[in-house]
Amino acid sequence: MDFSDANSGKVSARKASAVRAFVCVGLVCLSALGLAGCIKVEVDESSAFRPKPPAISAATAADLKLNHEERLKGVEISHQFIPLEGIGRVAVTLVEHEDAQESRPLIVHCGGNASDRYRDGEYYAAKALPYGDVLLFDYPGYGDSDGEATGQSLHDAAALISDLSSGLAGDDRPLVLWGHSLGGFVCSQIVAMSPQVDAMIYETSARNAYEVAQAWKPWYLPFVQPAVNDGLGRFDNVDALAGFSGKVLVLGATDDRTLPVKLSNSLFGDLHEAGLDAAYHVFAANHSNVPDSEEFDDVMAPFFAGISSGP
Repeated sequence: MDFSDANSGKVSARKASAVRAFVCVGLVCLSALGLAGCIKVEVDESSAFRPKPPAISAATAADLKLNHEERLKGVEISHQFIPLEGIGRVAVTLVEHEDAQESRPLIVHCGGNASDRYRDGEYYAAKALPYGDVLLFDYPGYGDSDGEATGQSLHDAAALISDLSSGLAGDDRPLVLWGHSLGGFVCSQIVAMSPQVDAMIYETSARNAYEVAQAWKPWYLPFVQPAVNDGLGRFDNVDALAGFSGKVLVLGATDDRTLPVKLSNSLFGDLHEAGLDAAYHVFAANHSNVPDSEEFDDVMAPFFAGISSGP
């Protein structure tokens, strides 16, 4: 499953391929012995994580950058590689306001499946900068980071970013995790590992891979059931936040054709039922352009104000 089509509201070619795979399996099943029972189609890391080849491969930290980073005004941008055992290097970018304030939130942004720092970092930073400083990173196998994208490598990278962000935020700055699409699952892992996180934002995401697979299954193939392997099954946004005392905000999009809005509805409902301090807002938008909505700041500004002011 490709959890995100960065900067596009259209059904991706990979999603269409997944649907065709369901169709083909179903037709084979029907034609062979007329089976009436269900068949399982395994969903694993190879179908879930689909990084694009890097647009520019950075050999050193001095080569790291964001595409169009000059559009970000009034900020200081620093890039670095951080070593991760068993992976190699993880590319990280910190975008800070020039007028340093110790109380300003630090926002860790986790991007969607088809995105990386270079291609989408400027857009991701711009949407979050009105509310704090922004930390971006490439998942293993994505952008300028080494390694291969697997459930384990993303878990390991989340542990690395947990340590880094906790150190940067310290005791005085609110720490906020903001995950778009696939990034919601990665950010949840960071929350689960971090000693102190004040808020979690899910932007057009879902609860788990199984619900995504169910949402993508064609209605006319009821006998086909997705089976999510253990590598993906470990990612559950409600389970990861068990015991979390901070604020949670779920952002859905009515025209989301990648992760239908019913997945955001379900995620919010399950978070609320689990007793978390969760809020929900649905925008008239598609999977990737929620921040362009006219009422975006009307939702986000009060949310961040509540974090900064404390309980």
